[in-house]
Amino acid sequence: MDSFRMNPTRFQNLLEKIGARLHHKKTHRDPIGPAERLAVTLKFLATGIEQKQLANYFRMGRSTLCYIVRETCQAIWDVLQPEVLKDFPHCIGAIDGKHVVIQAPALFGSTYFNYKHQHSIVLMAVCDGRYRFTLVDIGAAGRNSDGGIFANPPMGIAMENGSSDIPKPCPLTESESQPFLYVFVGDEAFSLKNYLKRPFPGRDVGPMTGEKYEKNIYNYRLSRAKRIIENTFGIWSAHWRIFNRPIIAATESVELYIKATICLHNWLRVLDCSESPDKDQYLPIWIH
Repeated sequence: MDSFRMNPTRFQNLLEKIGARLHHKKTHRDPIGPAERLAVTLKFLATGIEQKQLANYFRMGRSTLCYIVRETCQAIWDVLQPEVLKDFPHCIGAIDGKHVVIQAPALFGSTYFNYKHQHSIVLMAVCDGRYRFTLVDIGAAGRNSDGGIFANPPMGIAMENGSSDIPKPCPLTESESQPFLYVFVGDEAFSLKNYLKRPFPGRDVGPMTGEKYEKNIYNYRLSRAKRIIENTFGIWSAHWRIFNRPIIAATESVELYIKATICLHNWLRVLDCSESPDKDQYLPIWIH
């Protein structure tokens, strides 16, 4: 089960959750069962193996395998998303963008061409202190900046017009009376907002004295909190190795792969935390 990134018990648990959506009625021949459909999809996402090679391995047509992967990814998203990917938990978290490299889409010119000289779509995400994604925006073209993606609908507009579910300000401790805002923490790519904190620019920090010393400390603590999202992206892409190379697929399919693996990532993290409550207790998001 190493190639599925989960043990047999978790594979069976996942199959019980989504198996009904993968069941097909018999026509002129016996359909491929839900277990094999899930196994094909997990192996594809976990190894990044080419679909043609994987189709030969499972002895099925490439078009059949492609359909199975898309259908199963959609089922994983539909079933697990309400369970493991809440819109806004009480602790908001760290925010950043991740470029998922793809083959250049036909007829789109430089739309998906990013600053790294690759074609990509962007996964904009927020995570909590246990490396679980709490908010995602998937599908922006790679040429867009992180700040630009965040400022556009639906994420940024919801923050600006107050329609998001961000909790109201409250004191940091029971002994304090001064309320503090709930915030995201991000890097210099994002604009400073009352709900989003970013580092002081380099020109405002310097020798470890006076006000610049305090700004240095602030930047240090914010950086420690913000690195959680970078670590989360690293765990996610190392676990699902399809993202370690350019993906040759339609952008709609790539978005499905991202959505499915995000749900699987969170689902496995929730199981790990429930089995070992004290595991991976890293720095909290909040900056004091």
